Amino acid sequence: MSDDDLTGLAERAEAALKEACGADDLAVDDDGDWPIDVQGTQMYVSVVDEPRPHVHVFARIATDVSSDAWAEINHLNNAMLWAKVILGDDGGVFLSSRLHPSAVTAEVLDTTLEAIAEYARDCGSMLEAVYGTGPIDPAQQRTTPDAVTALEPGAVFVFGSGATGGHTGGAARLAVERFGAERGVSEGLRGDSYAIPTMQGFATFEDAAGRFVVFAAEHPELEFWLTRVGCGHAGFAESAVAELFAGTPANVIKPPGW
Repeated sequence: MSDDDLTGLAERAEAALKEACGADDLAVDDDGDWPIDVQGTQMYVSVVDEPRPHVHVFARIATDVSSDAWAEINHLNNAMLWAKVILGDDGGVFLSSRLHPSAVTAEVLDTTLEAIAEYARDCGSMLEAVYGTGPIDPAQQRTTPDAVTALEPGAVFVFGSGATGGHTGGAARLAVERFGAERGVSEGLRGDSYAIPTMQGFATFEDAAGRFVVFAAEHPELEFWLTRVGCGHAGFAESAVAELFAGTPANVIKPPGW
């Protein structure tokens, strides 16, 4: 989809959302999303171009839910085709729905928003009541090994990449030799690896990290082993880098201390 087509999708989505909400204007937050309140549930609507152009509707439907909820969440996902339930590493539960460009109408958006609000009221409350145990103890969370030599089935090795994707040293070279990374590809999923560009300045790194977090949330079937990206040759402070990944979903395994 071209930039003009993406702009057209954004315009159609905005017009349809205004009609669905009965609003003349829509607020836009710092992330470029449209925040919408439906029956007390805060939702966010955005136009996304990766991995394919679509309209993304998502909301936090529960908080402080323990990892014991995984079986129940997998059951919910198996029974639901229109959205995905995602358990974040902070105990938050999110509902994510992606709309194909051809489905972006006021009627579809209205139905989706109402369905998410109802889901938040019923299933979100159930998850908190049954599995809510307060904030998750960081000591109980899995962490990425300091030296990754092999991956479990369904796992993805996440590493820092140079601007040109040369992958000549360190974790990047390991990704090529063992996990399917491709030289010349500086960002994204290849084989069992995901590259994040870290050598073009912190702002570029931050944007790429944000795209990775969205990608991981949209692929709950994969488990991402995040290494200490940006803390080696790129030279960024580990505390600053860890902050970029503070909001990752539960299928992202992070280094100790992150």
